Amino acid sequence: MRKIEYEDRACDLCAGRDLEEIWKYSIKSRTKSDITQWKVRNVICRNCGFAFVSPAPTRKSLESHYGDSFELFAGQKPDYSIGKRIRLIKKYSAGRSKKASYLEIGSNNCPEFMSELKKVTSSISTMEINQNCDSSYKNPDEIPAKFADIVSAYFVFEHVPDPKRLLMTCARVMSDSGHMIIEVPDLGIYARDPAGLYLCEHVNHFSPYTLSVAAKLCGLELVEFSRAECSRPFGFVSVFKKSPTKTARAGKNKDEYIISRAAMLEGVNTMKNLSRKIAAARRRMNELAKAGETTILWSANWNCMRLLDGFELPAKALIVDSDIRKKDYFKKVSVHLPSEKLAEIGKASYLVLNAPFYADEIKSWIFDNTGRRFTKEDSLILDYYQ
Repeated sequence: MRKIEYEDRACDLCAGRDLEEIWKYSIKSRTKSDITQWKVRNVICRNCGFAFVSPAPTRKSLESHYGDSFELFAGQKPDYSIGKRIRLIKKYSAGRSKKASYLEIGSNNCPEFMSELKKVTSSISTMEINQNCDSSYKNPDEIPAKFADIVSAYFVFEHVPDPKRLLMTCARVMSDSGHMIIEVPDLGIYARDPAGLYLCEHVNHFSPYTLSVAAKLCGLELVEFSRAECSRPFGFVSVFKKSPTKTARAGKNKDEYIISRAAMLEGVNTMKNLSRKIAAARRRMNELAKAGETTILWSANWNCMRLLDGFELPAKALIVDSDIRKKDYFKKVSVHLPSEKLAEIGKASYLVLNAPFYADEIKSWIFDNTGRRFTKEDSLILDYYQ
């Protein structure tokens, strides 16, 4: 088992150490070759209101974890709006004498997005530390100065324990007339959608204010903000340009502390819905197992790992996943391709959907391939919504 190493972390915005603990827990996650043990302590700075994880995972630990993570596999539907990303890129490419050069930080694999990018940019470069992804660079420090007209980072900065360092790198590699597009989970909506709290890999919880302050510290100036144009519904998008000045340090902001603290606590409360659903799924599976009936758990992922942590899966319960790489996701439980278990899926009494974004698509696939139509009464989506 891979253990994350941690180091002391003060507030990145104001260097304050008056940190209030909001939510602390331990959890496991899975990479291609190992299971990672996490100890997460979410805090908020009482001085400026920035919420983050402290102590923070070391850069070495995170590089080891992310380098071994599962990349998007061929044919997997993107869980974001390609159209929204392209519209904003086109907007900041307009007015140039030639098409803009583009660099994406944390690009993963998405051929559909790259195909659309080629239509609106002169060149495309990527930086991705996942060893299973093809990319132009594996380390941001390798990227030349003033390299790209548009630099993007989609849902990357919540994973970075030293966000100022990466922001300064982005400012360095932008052309003088360039723009930086950043999307992150929105702390302000954690009460209804705590996606930013869900992943133990998230070490920052940005509000629009704290992200813009972090950017100012690195010589970047906010030029556009939107929730509606963010490519995922639980985040916001901010666009920055280079600024001739830098802010030295964030000042005291009691209002931001009060507002962000409330949002964090409300998000933690909403996350309890997932725990209640996991408990309900376990009870139902055990009841059905006693009656000799089958349960199908669809998708081997973090939700499934949470469900099985400390729980013995009944013999009549099966796990399926369309990604062949997941067959050994669990050490003691096999994962099957759906096509291998069509008969069992068609006769199952209960379906647990561990991938909320793909739930409707999965149900449609089951009906098309088995004739079985699962309803709300005989299925459960493991998410944190009511």
